[in-house]
Amino acid sequence: MENLARTYSDLEEFQKEEELEVPLLEKRRKLLGVDHPETLTVMANLAVTHYTLGDLNKALGLEVEVLQKRRQLLGDKHPDTILAMENLEATYQELSQQEEMEELEQLIEDTKKLLL
Repeated sequence: MENLARTYSDLEEFQKEEELEVPLLEKRRKLLGVDHPETLTVMANLAVTHYTLGDLNKALGLEVEVLQKRRQLLGDKHPDTILAMENLEATYQELSQQEEMEELEQLIEDTKKLLL
């Protein structure tokens, strides 16, 4: 199902992608748990799909959860955590949540400096 969802994304069939990702996320949560890397990947992908479809509040909720879990499990310096920060920053920007966006932008910048 995940591969088919990615194919729909590549074809810019985002509604069909969402229709696959929603039940896939529920199955992953039940079978693997909310902290499993595959569950978080599906959750992050669904957040991007919601963002692309313009459903920014749904995207925001998932992105906040993904970032919290990835920070907890992987730490701030992990590439997946940084990507989650960047995705959330973009959503804050689209929602005109300037203060939150700037705070996250600074955290991303500081984290990337530590990695150089």
